Amino acid sequence: MRHPWRRIALLPAMRIFLFFSAGIILQWHAPCGDRVILAAAATVFACAVFFLLAARRQPALQLPRDVCLVLLLLLAGMLSGAAALARFPADLLPYADRREKVRLHGVVASHPRATSDRQRCILRITRVIDGQNSAAAAGTVLFSYNRSRFDSSDTLLRLQVGDAVEIRCRLRVPRPPRNPHAFDARSWMLQEGALLQASASKGSDLRLIARGEAAWWRLRVGELRDAVRDAITRLYPPHPAAVMTGLLLGDRSGIDAETLDDFRRSGIMHILAVSGLHAGIVLMMAFVPFERLRFPLRAGIALAFLWVFAAVTGFAPPVTRASLMATLFLGGIQFQRPGSSINALAVAGVIILILDPLSLLGLSFQLSFGAVLGILLFHDRIQNSLTSLLPRMLRGKAADTVLALLSLTLSAQALTLPLLAANFGQISASGLLTNILAVPLVFVVVCCGILSVLTLAVWSAPAHLFAATAGGALDLIFIASDQLAALPGGVIDLPALPSAVLFLYVSAIAYLAATPGRMRQKLFILALFILTAVITGSALAPSPDPQLRVTFLDVGQGDAALIEVPGSAPWLIDTGPGGARSGSGTQTILPYLRARGIARLGGLIITHPDDDHRGGAEAVLEGVRVDSAYISCTWKRDGESGALYALMQSRTRGVRDVRAGDRFALGSRTRLYVLSPPADTDCTPSNRNSVVVLLVYGKTRFLFTGDADVEAERQMLARYDSFLHADVLKVGHHGSTTSTSPGFAVKVKPRYAVISVGRNNQFNHPRQEILTRLRLAGAQIHRTDIEGAVIFTSDGRQVSHVRWSP
Repeated sequence: MRHPWRRIALLPAMRIFLFFSAGIILQWHAPCGDRVILAAAATVFACAVFFLLAARRQPALQLPRDVCLVLLLLLAGMLSGAAALARFPADLLPYADRREKVRLHGVVASHPRATSDRQRCILRITRVIDGQNSAAAAGTVLFSYNRSRFDSSDTLLRLQVGDAVEIRCRLRVPRPPRNPHAFDARSWMLQEGALLQASASKGSDLRLIARGEAAWWRLRVGELRDAVRDAITRLYPPHPAAVMTGLLLGDRSGIDAETLDDFRRSGIMHILAVSGLHAGIVLMMAFVPFERLRFPLRAGIALAFLWVFAAVTGFAPPVTRASLMATLFLGGIQFQRPGSSINALAVAGVIILILDPLSLLGLSFQLSFGAVLGILLFHDRIQNSLTSLLPRMLRGKAADTVLALLSLTLSAQALTLPLLAANFGQISASGLLTNILAVPLVFVVVCCGILSVLTLAVWSAPAHLFAATAGGALDLIFIASDQLAALPGGVIDLPALPSAVLFLYVSAIAYLAATPGRMRQKLFILALFILTAVITGSALAPSPDPQLRVTFLDVGQGDAALIEVPGSAPWLIDTGPGGARSGSGTQTILPYLRARGIARLGGLIITHPDDDHRGGAEAVLEGVRVDSAYISCTWKRDGESGALYALMQSRTRGVRDVRAGDRFALGSRTRLYVLSPPADTDCTPSNRNSVVVLLVYGKTRFLFTGDADVEAERQMLARYDSFLHADVLKVGHHGSTTSTSPGFAVKVKPRYAVISVGRNNQFNHPRQEILTRLRLAGAQIHRTDIEGAVIFTSDGRQVSHVRWSP
């Protein structure tokens, strides 16, 4: 089916969707007060009524009439966005970002996502208690409730929707990206329905006040979710159970990081997000068995089953969109009112945005609607073109099925590739093959998974049979994703793309979707578009920087510094703290390397094996090629540091213990001198024995001190004296009093001092006396907890601080 852009733009629901969405985006980027928007809306409404009546007699006034209607839609979107933003907890902001904990009373407003060690849900706050003071409050927070890391007997109270609770927590305001091209926590929080994070670190931080103060239907849905979760736990082993919970409930919190990474790299991450694919399977399961019933009853049963599924998954935007479209489609058949599928998609979008305007800013909403729109625009045409290219002797049902799956994947990705590239810096080249294998298997998994859960309470034997079938299909998906994710070139890392490339891509897609011209001709011209985009992108891509660039990344309470040397591979000093999903290697360092177009590191220095310095190294070693690794002293061969040591040996050309006196040439004008630990003593890894290096580029100097303490500083002062002078000093041990002694600060005499430190950390770093000491030494202080990433460039004569903004 062909859809001319003019015809699409003239669809009533599409016009409403586009201009209403534009109003929400405008309000997000340039917020206006409610009163201003209401006054403007009243004025425009009066003008619209006047032109609407006058245009009946004077057709020339139709244009200003249409302009007024467009402005009304824009203002409606702005007003809706303003109302959504007003729901967030201004009452709680004075208590946020403090070291002290605060007590909150609230009601659980969303179905908790739970693992054995953690729960996460939305709380609707009613009261805040600060010390002896208590006050009413209103707003929502994203509440994370963790099992204590220090008490093995600690337990988590199982929460459900409507529970009234009291929590003792710290409140945090998510900030804009802290590093260039980094994850935007603030936008993600808005998608979750909150603007503040509340975290409790042990079971005793939560007290249940009352059970189940919510609407009856929400309680029943919560009970149904719990029943499904319990049935999955009983039927499946832990690993398949975690994935099945993601497939049926939309809760991926229990899936291990390795599986998530395999699915992402192989291009099938979408199957773990409950989407229109899952909703379509559910609708078919409910619709097909009742073919003997009259259509109204049959459609009613199917839609009821589908909407229950949507409620159980928490009304995720893709499922809600699919449910609305199915309702419109089946309703149109019943009332004999055939309509446009694209118009139905737009209607679904308008309804979702009216209910939750800020969902438009979420990647889930954008990917869902982009994929469906791409399928509606291109699927049939791509399949017909591919079929026409296939020799007649090879055509048949099997070939048609494969081509249909291939066309589905191609059309769905047509409008989502720019979003994936911009948000993740990667696209999966193996995704086409993986989806051809995975989509039929997902159909089996979801069907048998639902049947296993439904039959468990009635008859366990078929339930376990269905579970075994679903488990077998899951195993095949795991094998396919694992093998295809490991293929060379299976994942393409993309730097930050120039706007010209994105413009050419969108232009090519728009041309392909236009009506005139044959598909083969269009594909040929599309290939020319792509070639032009590649050439243009190469021409516009930033050439290798002729200057030295040093970036101190914000990795929280930890260190990570990237040295980009002209004409040579970059070096990385430390990798920040670790974590299965939220470690600095995965969340900060790799996205930054991809955005900078860096696929290889000349050297990786781990100053010492504390987690806040080596935690992200595993992700870095697996994400990019590293030539050599450098450490100090002899690391233990067991535990986490031993595992990292073994990984460095296997992933690099060698691991070297560096000592004072070692030096490396990083380029024609760049030298890296090792100043500590001493070469003449045996040592064990510690703060005192951190690797300390001096980077010299031309006449400019950067000193990286790790966590070296005052004794290490004393030894360096005795050995190097004025050689320690540096333009930029990475302050030792995050600004602790154990480092940066007065004599050391005076001798280094830095122009800039960088403190890599976490916001509101429990150690009270940096200490005020250290800040005073650095100022007296003449240093301009930069802190990652305040500024985010701190970037410097050098031309060999002078150092310049680079200001950036998200």
